[in-house]
Amino acid sequence: MYQAILIFDFLTRSWPLMPSDALTTPAADVSNPIGPQPPPDFPKTPTTRRNAPSLAEVLSTPAARGTASQQNAYTREDISPYILEDFKTSRIYLSFEMFLRKVMNLPDDWESDANFKACVDKLETDVELREKLDAYFVECDVKKHAEDALYVPAASVFNRATDVLAALDGIAQDDTVYVYRQDNKRINGSRGRAKYSPDLCTTLYQLWRTSKNNDHLAEVAERGPPNPVGYGQLIEWMDLKAVPALLDGGVGAHAVLDKDGKDPRDEKNMNQARREAVKSDGRSLTEEKTSTSHAESSTSKKLKSQPPSNAAKSAHQYSQPHSQQITYADDSADRLKTSYQCADYALQFMSDGGLRNHSFGNLICDDRLQLLYYDHSCIAVAKPLDMRLHRRMLMLYLVCLHKLSFSDRSGIPNASILQNPKPYLTEYSDYAKVDEDWYNILLGQVLLLEDQTGSFEVTLGRIIDRQTGIIGRCTYIVNATCAKWPGMELIVKITWSPTSRSSEAEFMQSVQEAVSKTGADWVLDHVPNILHSQDFPHLPDEVGGRLSAFLNNLDEDHWASDPGDFDYEERVMRVSVHEKLFKLSELDTVLSHSQVFHDVVQVHRWLYDYPRILHRDISLGNIMWRVRRNRVCGVLNDFDLSSFRDSTKPSSKQRTGTRPYMARELQNPDDIPPKHLYRHDLESLFYALLLLAGAHVLLENPTTASITQERQFLQVDLRSQYRTWMHADEVLLYSEKSKLMGRGVTMYTHESFVALQSRLQDLRNYLALGVSAQTAHDAQLSLAQPSRPVVRDIFKAARSGLSQNPNSRPRIPTFDDETLGGHWSYTRFLEVLDMPFEVMYPVPRPDIAPSPI
Repeated sequence: MYQAILIFDFLTRSWPLMPSDALTTPAADVSNPIGPQPPPDFPKTPTTRRNAPSLAEVLSTPAARGTASQQNAYTREDISPYILEDFKTSRIYLSFEMFLRKVMNLPDDWESDANFKACVDKLETDVELREKLDAYFVECDVKKHAEDALYVPAASVFNRATDVLAALDGIAQDDTVYVYRQDNKRINGSRGRAKYSPDLCTTLYQLWRTSKNNDHLAEVAERGPPNPVGYGQLIEWMDLKAVPALLDGGVGAHAVLDKDGKDPRDEKNMNQARREAVKSDGRSLTEEKTSTSHAESSTSKKLKSQPPSNAAKSAHQYSQPHSQQITYADDSADRLKTSYQCADYALQFMSDGGLRNHSFGNLICDDRLQLLYYDHSCIAVAKPLDMRLHRRMLMLYLVCLHKLSFSDRSGIPNASILQNPKPYLTEYSDYAKVDEDWYNILLGQVLLLEDQTGSFEVTLGRIIDRQTGIIGRCTYIVNATCAKWPGMELIVKITWSPTSRSSEAEFMQSVQEAVSKTGADWVLDHVPNILHSQDFPHLPDEVGGRLSAFLNNLDEDHWASDPGDFDYEERVMRVSVHEKLFKLSELDTVLSHSQVFHDVVQVHRWLYDYPRILHRDISLGNIMWRVRRNRVCGVLNDFDLSSFRDSTKPSSKQRTGTRPYMARELQNPDDIPPKHLYRHDLESLFYALLLLAGAHVLLENPTTASITQERQFLQVDLRSQYRTWMHADEVLLYSEKSKLMGRGVTMYTHESFVALQSRLQDLRNYLALGVSAQTAHDAQLSLAQPSRPVVRDIFKAARSGLSQNPNSRPRIPTFDDETLGGHWSYTRFLEVLDMPFEVMYPVPRPDIAPSPI
């Protein structure tokens, strides 16, 4: 009777719009979320305040960016700021030759490599290739502003080179890579984000053969595929422009000196190289030796003695070396738009093309070729090559491209990870499984994993979510099955994680050890259950391995300018198998949502106190739930960005937090971010609760997600003033959160979450008090500092007739920055929540360091 009265009093006092079924106990079925049941004795959080913990020994990382691993699909407008940020901060600029050597594996001694040199010579002496290249230059000069006239001639050059090299190396036609026209066709699987397709793309020959169009392959190359293809079937992309000024001149990039010690960004060096090439009739390159072998000279004489074809005759007047000077419009909107467009193509390949370590692209502007490479740590750009003047270097590139391994060229992980490393690339009919449903792109793929008991297979299902981006972890969450864990619902998490960071599995191992020593078994209900974790690092002979070894071993003398804090962040492809968790959007009552937050606040603090873990990435996407003992249990998920408080390991370059949920202080654009403290995570929990109740509607009748087929009880509240937070940058978010700390602010919640309004209001008030106290203390410190001694203190001393005495300044009382003067703490937060659930961790542990556990 006492229990019933207490429950009723709580619900009627604070939860006026509680659904009528909130007091019922539904069947224990995961598909029908279970409402939390109040415990018999209803323990309350003690009001006695304890000292807050010490500062977390974790430095905030430089860039606060990215999205949580449990988000919806994004639009082009959402992603644009991230692409531009990656382009500005993570771009390196190399000479064309250095790009070939360090990215495309051109051997240092290629001229003494008989096969490699034979391939280059064969391309140089192939008459048909020469004619096609000259025909392309004709179009460059005649159709100066019609870029679409360049598509088919450019494709024919690449495809002829492929035919020549495949025949020389004895490669079956099915295994060759061909270029075709894509600009007039939509690419499936872009999740509705991309409005444009690359001008040209490459794919395996057998894809077109199995499409039953093998009798019309030339037509496919010229007019595009008869049916749309998907990103999972494509290998590379090319974009063509008629204006050379749109090329990337390297302004603002981290440039590496070429082998002659010249800055590849220097326009004077480029013009000088052009003049030298003109003087030597286009045969001597600054990137290569000026002299050629006797065999090469003989070949050249033989070619000159042959009568030119009609096509060559008509192209002769256009293909002679010329000294046109390019002015790079690096600061222009058009050039930045071109760079963004290329980066967006790479992003689509890496985000929508299945598992990809990287993406190669070509930007061809008139008769200039610029090579582009994108991976999860950097963007590499080559100095443009004048294809008329430097034909031998062009042939070198075509040979390097031909000799790249399939894994290097496509970016798809090798066979040591995927049982079939060529998903959907060989059989056109296989794409019927995907069609326009991008979330099926990994369906049926088999991962080959291994633990101490031996190897085992994990079969992938539908993608649950994909973190869109170029630089960063770029996480996949995929449904999966495995005979090793029969009957258990599984997900596979695939991330490109920095080697400098501890893995989630390491954090969960420390949690297990702390639980066994403290007996806090309840904790295991509220953290991820990671069944297996395995890292796949870049091999030394792969693109990522070569680039990492090169860039991370460069001394300062080899950089054209101060590289600043740039370094190539080494990453591993980390594959982990987890027990499946469920999203907040699948919960159907306010009471269930409240139970989840009540649990997460407690387990978050326990993790901070005992295994001494600071999460650092609180968001709605990382607050999940599972069912244990017939009740909903909130789970704090995704420890990829977490840190051990006592760790001395270096921090990753990437963000520590998801923008809308980050603590206001960490987003101040006018200040260096402070250390990431426990109270910052607590503030993130407040913003998560605010965005749940203030930016969403809880539906009585759920919808079915078109992508994941899950029941959705949440939808965005279009009236909410907070919904713009989800796509705002740091500057706007800092401004909005600062306004939230102002006087007289009333918290908005949707009617369906009105039961949380008073709690959110009280939390805001305490946070605002803490921020105000911190601001007042900072002002006192500023006034006490002799910041203007000549103007202020000397005149003050003159007026008083006394000498300046620094010891006469008033003493400023200390300020507890860990709790914002006692206003913002775990016990305060739990006290304000005041929910009728079991308090599993009422009193935080007094801070001691290091932890004995």
